[in-house]
Amino acid sequence: MGLFAYDMSKVNLLMGFMVLLQLDEEIVNDFNCYSDANLVIWRYSELYMVCSRPQPASDALAKGARALEDAVPDEAIQLYTEACSILEEDDKEQMAFDLYRAATCVYIKLEK
Repeated sequence: MGLFAYDMSKVNLLMGFMVLLQLDEEIVNDFNCYSDANLVIWRYSELYMVCSRPQPASDALAKGARALEDAVPDEAIQLYTEACSILEEDDKEQMAFDLYRAATCVYIKLEK
């Protein structure tokens, strides 16, 4: 019973973060809350990993990276890199290809 309640609290917390992550790029930019958004994105991904769900964890990081690309490209690159690492650890290297490409595009933008 105690273990089930513990798992449900994780799920409830995860659902709360899922709602928070529905912030899109415009909202993040309008409120200039990049560091807060970054923390929520990392926590959201961590909670998915705790629940043994690497694919959604990677997706959360990738979605967050896309939202932060223009405003804080260095943080976006970190998010993309971690998303790729998660996929590689889960033996889904093929799925990481798009994320590598997105991270490369951010690097190229930084060089301009």
